Amino acid sequence: MGRKRIKEGLPNNLYESKNYYNYKHPITKRWFYIGNDRETAIKEAIQINWTLIEKSDRVKKILDSEQSNNFGEFIDYFITDILPAKNLAKKTVQDYTQKIPHIKEHLGNKSIEKIDTKDISEFLKKYPPTQSNYYRAVLSVIFKHAIDEGFTDKNPAASTLKKTTTKQRERLTLENYHAIHAHAPNWLKNAMDLALITAQRREDIANLKWTDIHDGFLWIQQHKTKNRIKINLSEDIKALLIKCKGENEFVIGEIKGNAERITKGFAEAREKSGLETNAIFHEIRSLSAHLYEESGIDKKQIQMLLGHTTEKMTEHYLEGHGEKWTEITATDRILRKY
Repeated sequence: MGRKRIKEGLPNNLYESKNYYNYKHPITKRWFYIGNDRETAIKEAIQINWTLIEKSDRVKKILDSEQSNNFGEFIDYFITDILPAKNLAKKTVQDYTQKIPHIKEHLGNKSIEKIDTKDISEFLKKYPPTQSNYYRAVLSVIFKHAIDEGFTDKNPAASTLKKTTTKQRERLTLENYHAIHAHAPNWLKNAMDLALITAQRREDIANLKWTDIHDGFLWIQQHKTKNRIKINLSEDIKALLIKCKGENEFVIGEIKGNAERITKGFAEAREKSGLETNAIFHEIRSLSAHLYEESGIDKKQIQMLLGHTTEKMTEHYLEGHGEKWTEITATDRILRKY
């Protein structure tokens, strides 16, 4: 015969045998040693039994109320009450509102105080380095406000490490050019098109004045190399200049010679396009040269258009007393063909 197990006065599934206690799992029928302290054994058996029984709807509702401070609810509060009060730039607010739904989808159902570094790390692994770092920054800001509001006492996003990103600049493809162009304001569209047709640098596009257009040419002294070129007014250039026409002395009148506006505007349009590229406005020069070459333009003409002159060509520019200009023939096939 086995040992006698005493059940009197004990909760379900707990048994006493020779002054020590065992718990019998009601489903698996396995025995577990609880110890020899009666009070502790009873408390632990009650806790185990509680976890095993099916909860009523009322009990579930009461337990779920403990999770009322879930992360999704705080994210909604962050969007409606906190974000507008931060007086952020319009683009920054747009970036937040684009990223936050993905955060809410992945982490919104969790209790805010129970989200840990592992949860954040698993979420960030879904994205490439640049996006991962941006999501990390957004999450860190959200948790800082959650701490300030008393919803939690830790910032698990700040405990993660930033991912290493590559700084190598990417070439701008024609497809990406059009995608960015579609999200650009009109003045930037004109600047991009002018750069694509002429292959000139950002500064040369920004500084081009209406007085530089005469006798059937665009007359450009290149900002970086000081080379002087004149580009014939092709039909594409004429049509583009009509779009640019204004009362300002600069062709791209909205920026009034400020080349940094072009850089910033291009970056904003690139972000709005949603492209995974870090190509900058300067890459339009390379794309332009490529399209000119595909159109059958002589490489020497392209070299002069870009201002990448040989030593012999530089001497040609400097010889004599008068200012000499190198004539470049623009093609009408750049915008029309593509």
